[in-house]
Amino acid sequence: MLRRQCPICGAEGSEPVCPVDGMATLLLGMRLADGRGVQRGTIVGGRYRVAQRVGQGAYGVVFAATHLSTGQEVAVKVLTGDGTADETALRRFFLEAKTTASLRHPNTVRVFDFGQDDAGHVFLAMELLRGKTLRAELADRRRGGAVFSEAEALEVGLSVARSLAEAHGHGLVHRDLKPDNIFLTALAGGECLVKVCDFGIAKTALVSMATDGPVGTPAYMSPEQADGHNQDGRSDLYALGAILFELVTGRPPFLADSPVQLLMMHVKEVPPRVEALAATSVSPDFASLVHQLLAKDPAARGFDAAALRDHLTTKLTAPTLRLVPAAAENVTTLAPQDLGPTVLLRSQRSGAPTLRAGGRAFMGLSGAALLGLTLWWAVRAEGPPAAVSPPTRQSVEALAPAPPPLTPPEVPSSAPPAPIPEITLDVDSVPAGAAVFLDGEELGKTPLELKVPAGAQGHLQLKKDGFLPWTQTIRLDVPLSLRAPLKALPPAEAPRPFRTTR
Repeated sequence: MLRRQCPICGAEGSEPVCPVDGMATLLLGMRLADGRGVQRGTIVGGRYRVAQRVGQGAYGVVFAATHLSTGQEVAVKVLTGDGTADETALRRFFLEAKTTASLRHPNTVRVFDFGQDDAGHVFLAMELLRGKTLRAELADRRRGGAVFSEAEALEVGLSVARSLAEAHGHGLVHRDLKPDNIFLTALAGGECLVKVCDFGIAKTALVSMATDGPVGTPAYMSPEQADGHNQDGRSDLYALGAILFELVTGRPPFLADSPVQLLMMHVKEVPPRVEALAATSVSPDFASLVHQLLAKDPAARGFDAAALRDHLTTKLTAPTLRLVPAAAENVTTLAPQDLGPTVLLRSQRSGAPTLRAGGRAFMGLSGAALLGLTLWWAVRAEGPPAAVSPPTRQSVEALAPAPPPLTPPEVPSSAPPAPIPEITLDVDSVPAGAAVFLDGEELGKTPLELKVPAGAQGHLQLKKDGFLPWTQTIRLDVPLSLRAPLKALPPAEAPRPFRTTR
């Protein structure tokens, strides 16, 4: 019988699902099967028959597949690798699955299933989407000399805000929102449904994001993200503002020769006026909204995702967004396609992350805003998209002051979000020295004191060799002190450290 281990709590057994925390388990003592070796007709997970390959991202290959029992078409993402265990990549993959599976909004890509099959394939089953990314749609329009109209851009913005409102309500921040991660699903008659995908680097707000450092794509990163500061849902709204800017102008707010220059521009420079560069007619209200979302100070953005959703609902009367007709014939999925540079910044004491995507790596960059950080940059050979020619106006207008901020509707939900107070979480164990995990992320060893946002909730786990895992679901409305008595296991039953071997 094959032995399995939970990648979160370390418990061993033979079941495909951990009895302790309900997480899918991984096989012990065998190589990881590389997703690049999956062929047409392969059965993944014992229930998904592969039909064709439809995409590849930094961590996996995506296939169109059919569920053997129901006949449902799905997209199956299979982890890539050289057969060795990359514990960071595996944790990332399973947290992506767990995170996205909790989201149910129609404007968010659905995740149905995940795990590792007996052949060693680590997989994720998702919606199979027909259509194309927002990036591809904009490129098609630019080739025809057009961009998105204001109404179409607002429709995209409303759909994204709806998705983000649910995610932020779960304490999840996307952190890499961009046209490549927004999908236009083709519907009958040329209409489309907007879906946000790739929450693979979403990070629960229970833990300060400054501990990991910023991750994202430079053209859409908020100033606080680029500067390595804490982020919340308002960072996603800044990225949405940059996307709205690009939809009507054909280019992002800032253009530069290197990702470091882009990051510094987000931190220090005033964005150009969208009405000065727009290749379509835009109203003063639209321009004010875009510039408000692009404010350097998160508090000055004036909305949370739910308030922005409510505000945009009042601006739209009927759907207007339609795909280029040929797009409905394409089959694509939510796999990240590495269409833009991705930056991962960590403090040097944290160690360098592994970047599985292709491209060149540049290390050791530092600057006034990035002092003490190291930059890894994976960029596609084609480089950033070319900008469309702006209307014939004086270029100096682009540097003019932004219009006055847009005043949101006078409803309680549209007030600027107040800072979230922090609550102290004090964790100890008997004996001490247990590793502390919060939703799968290791935070340190007991005794440990943490600062987390008030109202935060999650799955707290303590692990120590020779002892049963200790688990508890917590919600922090008041300071909490926990002292966990760990129960010893007989030596023969003690969980072994997580591993896979060649």
